[in-house]
Amino acid sequence: MKDNRGVTLVEIMVVLAIMAVLTSMIGISISLITGQRLKSAVSDTKSLMQSAQTVAMSKKNCVVRFEQNSEGECVVTSISDANKQLKEVAINSKISVVIRTVDDNEYTINSSQSIEITYVRETGGFGACKLYTAGGTNVAAIGTPKEISFTQGSRTITLTLATYTGKISTK
Repeated sequence: MKDNRGVTLVEIMVVLAIMAVLTSMIGISISLITGQRLKSAVSDTKSLMQSAQTVAMSKKNCVVRFEQNSEGECVVTSISDANKQLKEVAINSKISVVIRTVDDNEYTINSSQSIEITYVRETGGFGACKLYTAGGTNVAAIGTPKEISFTQGSRTITLTLATYTGKISTK
């Protein structure tokens, strides 16, 4: 009969190595998933804004509204004449959205305020942003948008807005 004295040091080292590899794979997978959510939010917002620009340049007034819903998500909506909703994107509540104007004022999308970006029909460029309170009251024009930043954890992706042409680039 064999004498069973436990495990050897080599067996313990093999088990620890396998656990380390599995843990690192899980960590990488999680960071890829969260990074993909951020990239998707930026891409979807950029696409929505470009289609709103096309509508604004064709025949109708069109604005893009950024507001927070009851679940804490930032909802980006393109709206044409007579408050007709064209397209909507919901951004994960773990991603914060900040709009920066040309005079370097920053406005974070939260439950107490929403921001509307307008387009200049003749050029396709951006007009003044309008700030609204939670009740939908227009507080003021806050200037022309320059950047929209999306942040999740330590990672930030920024959409840069060309004021006069309406071109949107990612940085």
